[in-house]
Amino acid sequence: MQVSVVDLYTDEPAGLGVPPYVGTSQRYVFGALRCAGHDPIWLTIDDLRKSWGLSHERLNLTVNAPEAADVVSRSDAVVVIGGVHTPGKYLRGEPGTPRDVRRICGEATGKVIVGGPITQSTMGGGRMFSSGPEELGEPDLIAKGDPELFVYRLFTSNTPPNRTIFRDYAELQDLAMAGTEVLRQMHLGPDVVFEIETSRGCSRAPFGGCSFCSECARYGLPEFREIADIVDEVRRLVSLGATNIRLGRQACFFSYMAEGVGELEFPVPNPAVVKSLLRSCSRFGLNSLHIDNVNPGVVSSHPEESAKVAESIVRYCTPGNVAAMGIESADPAVISRNNLKVGPEESYTAIETIYRYGSQVGWNGQPCLLPGLNFVLGLPGETARTYELNMKFLHRLLDDGIEFRRVNIRRVIPVRGTPLWGARWSDKAVRRRGKRFVSEVRRGIDRHMLQRVFPLGRILRSLVSEKAEGGITFFRFPGSYPIVVGVSGHLEPRVTLDAFVVDHGYRSLTAVRYPLDLNRCSAQDLCLFPGIGRKRAARISRARPIGSLDDLRNALDEGGARESEVSLLARAGQLA
Repeated sequence: MQVSVVDLYTDEPAGLGVPPYVGTSQRYVFGALRCAGHDPIWLTIDDLRKSWGLSHERLNLTVNAPEAADVVSRSDAVVVIGGVHTPGKYLRGEPGTPRDVRRICGEATGKVIVGGPITQSTMGGGRMFSSGPEELGEPDLIAKGDPELFVYRLFTSNTPPNRTIFRDYAELQDLAMAGTEVLRQMHLGPDVVFEIETSRGCSRAPFGGCSFCSECARYGLPEFREIADIVDEVRRLVSLGATNIRLGRQACFFSYMAEGVGELEFPVPNPAVVKSLLRSCSRFGLNSLHIDNVNPGVVSSHPEESAKVAESIVRYCTPGNVAAMGIESADPAVISRNNLKVGPEESYTAIETIYRYGSQVGWNGQPCLLPGLNFVLGLPGETARTYELNMKFLHRLLDDGIEFRRVNIRRVIPVRGTPLWGARWSDKAVRRRGKRFVSEVRRGIDRHMLQRVFPLGRILRSLVSEKAEGGITFFRFPGSYPIVVGVSGHLEPRVTLDAFVVDHGYRSLTAVRYPLDLNRCSAQDLCLFPGIGRKRAARISRARPIGSLDDLRNALDEGGARESEVSLLARAGQLA
């Protein structure tokens, strides 16, 4: 029996599976089929887009891409996993939509099973909708619970479960380990990041949780995966070629094995256990080891324990880590109405704590650990005043010198089972002020913060190229929420190089290769430097060869260049 798995990519509040990230559910389903005695074929939606003659990202293609359409048409069963609950802007991986599922259903001759967030509700074409059989092309089966357990029971008993089912961690481990075999069908590179699950559920479930929280609604109280199981999966992935790991599939990393779960809304972190987990994972010599979500209520309620956790992250993980915090809103009225985690003062304390312990710069030019701020627009109770309070909060952080990696702003998406599902409220404030708020954050906050976090002249080491457009190649670090770095020139994907920061956008950096060969670089490279226009670039070109700082200074003196501009160029070219 031939079975195939199609990865449409997933993006959830507690898990990212859009390239270059490889999600968990997809791998688990692959493993479930192997545990059921099958040898599944792995495809991505980009494999199918290529076979359909559509625009696609070649970095996301698998070894099976040349025959992707034939695989789907001749498979006895096709398992499709996808869905987006937290949509974003993606550099090189566009998630599949129900329209893609409908096409797969139309081309498949065997049984089609659909699972993942797309079976609950999802985003597509800029709107949110409930995903029923009709929207998904009438697949044979829809896995409403954990698709991996659904698939395993289906293919071992030949009978689909008659209810929504969820697995526990004892059932998961064999599926997760078998799922690592998917690496043999991927084109691995230095950019690919594997999400690893550490827990699921939320400690605030007994206390109501946030109005939009799918973790509370779907899983309830947290269940924690054993350290040994996590480390075994990481070990196996590394043996098959993985170099980047993100402990990202959880609602709050600081709450891993915390004390008081079920009794306290914000349980007490367990620094010793977290240290053991991170130390064990760090021994594999990974290119990047990062975390993801952190509940600001846990950090602000238990600053001493949280500080110890932060210290372990700085010590055992690689630089560039981001503790993504769901601030959601700084408006007390919105916070109260939606039962959000923390108020502005608690948020401030949590952000300042992470910054204080993680702001030192690591070997690759990135701070070791910074907060990442998440805001949600469109919540019940929002008014124009909400956006004013949000901006006031952000300016307070900026004025106090507290650094954070990024501000993520998204529209609220009601998910089935949450208090917001089916609710009605006015979102006039969003329509009037939402776009303006985003623009104000990008212009008034983000660029200033990037200038602090990645100042002019910062050397960024081991960037990996992903995409080239219009004479610029875009690079990123593998890991959590990496900064996009534009470097002039057209380079192939998965090239690794060092770069020198010369300018700041709202959400990206401009850099040149480091060290910059001043005797061979293009005029375009020179013009990227502050104060160096076409005329000064031409003077430098005419003065070649340039072998010293004096040579460079002499070439630019006639043009009236300032010493700061000369110094920056000299540092980029490693001139004494």
